[in-house]
Amino acid sequence: MHLCCFPKLNRECLAALIFCLAAQAQADTIPAEKGDIVITSLVHSSVQLQYQGMVVLIDPWSAISMSNYQIADLILVTDNPGHHLDTAAIDALSDEDTILIAPANSAGQLSDAVIMGSGDSRRVSGFEAEVLVEVIDAYDLTPGAPAHPKGDANGYVLTVGGKRLLFAGVTECVDDLMTLGNIDVAFMPLNIPPARMTPADSAACTRQIDPDIVYTYHYDQSYARRINDPDYEGSSLPGGLSVDETMDAFANALEGSGIEYRQSNWYPPRFELDSNWPRLPLGQRWLTGGLGGMCIGRNDEVFLLNRQNVVEDDLDAALRAPPILQLDTEGNTVKGWGDASLIGGRLHDCHANADGSLWLVPAATGHIQLWSANEELLMQIGEANVFDSSDESRSGQPRNSDRAQFFLPAAIDVDESTGEIFVADGELPGGNSRIVVFDSSGAFLRQWRLQRDGNDQRIELPHCLRVSNDGLVYVCDRRADRIQVFDRAGNLQRNIPLSFTALTDASDRVSGIRGNAVVLAFSPDPQQQFLYVLNQNTVAVEVLERTSGDWLTRFGEGPGRYPGQFELPHGIAVDSKGNVYVAEQEGRRVQRFLLR
Repeated sequence: MHLCCFPKLNRECLAALIFCLAAQAQADTIPAEKGDIVITSLVHSSVQLQYQGMVVLIDPWSAISMSNYQIADLILVTDNPGHHLDTAAIDALSDEDTILIAPANSAGQLSDAVIMGSGDSRRVSGFEAEVLVEVIDAYDLTPGAPAHPKGDANGYVLTVGGKRLLFAGVTECVDDLMTLGNIDVAFMPLNIPPARMTPADSAACTRQIDPDIVYTYHYDQSYARRINDPDYEGSSLPGGLSVDETMDAFANALEGSGIEYRQSNWYPPRFELDSNWPRLPLGQRWLTGGLGGMCIGRNDEVFLLNRQNVVEDDLDAALRAPPILQLDTEGNTVKGWGDASLIGGRLHDCHANADGSLWLVPAATGHIQLWSANEELLMQIGEANVFDSSDESRSGQPRNSDRAQFFLPAAIDVDESTGEIFVADGELPGGNSRIVVFDSSGAFLRQWRLQRDGNDQRIELPHCLRVSNDGLVYVCDRRADRIQVFDRAGNLQRNIPLSFTALTDASDRVSGIRGNAVVLAFSPDPQQQFLYVLNQNTVAVEVLERTSGDWLTRFGEGPGRYPGQFELPHGIAVDSKGNVYVAEQEGRRVQRFLLR
């Protein structure tokens, strides 16, 4: 966990923020005179630079959540289409001291901008840093639509901490680029339609500039088009290459140049709140309490775990919803069922089997249950009203014993390749702290604990668990703010840390105790490329590349009860189309975010 606490949220706070942010974003560092320049690749052509407390944004775009960006000292706009000039993003990321620089074609849209063109320069000072901005031309050499005429758009060269960084913009290899010298880092466009800056063209131009490091950006035009037209199917690239193949071709064309090519993921999964889901009313005007968890079935049916802790006065105008709610893909209530006295208290997780049966994990108990699609109890692992403790009571000491009994179980998943049942047993301090495995009949097989170094005294709370298609077990190590990844035998494979930055002074309050890794889900593709993690400290969904653990982006607009915000999010699931569902304990609702 990375904590940055500071007296007030303003420009002066950013020096304290910078290293924490670098730890969680998809950030690279460039050594400079007074420390590192932190470069964060965000989306398409959106880049964030941080140096000595100063924040510079190039082409900020609200295609991803604004929670990915920081308030800027300086914003640079390269062109006037919406993925370069986004007034919503600019307004959200500016304060009264922000300087905005834009090209001639943007003057009509940005009344507060400093309009600059080729040959112009300006020094901008921040907290403890200064940036020299030099403007260069960005335009087409190859005729065709879309047109970028000379004099309309800008590229920029920034001198920061003694380093010169080029942001070429939407351009071909024009004279201003060809004559540049002493460039340390270059951001070069690729795949500009109709057939501009092909991999060979962009690589040849990069060789001419001869930077130490080059990034390609602005290379997936179909992604950008789908922001406004989700059904856009994409267009072919010259030579019939895929986007990934063009990046490989660029890398091949650079071989032998001595230039380091850094590839960033500029196109993270992007989600949009579905404001029409779920459909109201729920059931017979049902009122839900805190939603402790959720899961999704093979036909994308959604199961919600309702803790029923409603405001009693609200029952004058509603009926208390049952413990288990089932919704269809359209958000209609299919049914509700369950008796809390039979299931057990504090519903926490579930798993839907292919046959429609449902595993339930009531965390306040010592058991888990399997219910049929017809709401019949098929199996219970662990005796009711018995805990795996020294005296078999809730107040006893945890035993973590080799038997089919639990002490505050938290999560469940089933390995479909073997039928083995994996359970994270230990939702709260004072309970067990293990991952335990059973065969399909409920017989105990093996168990293991979360891993700790010798001096690590943090409490072991395995708060979530999911088994990936490639046989790895992902466990939320809640108190350590990370995910621990094991093989099916319990051998630790890796740690995936998650971080957060406190935005309000924490000197007089307790901060960062909810957990950066609370529950998780995988994307539905066979490789399960993405990992979605609920972070209760950022109050957002963190999106990671699963195999590397690299942080890509986040979505959700922080704490609150407005659409797209969360109040203590506590359950997450992904359907077969890649849409993400978030269930809230304090918000007492579920929201769907459509994959775009």
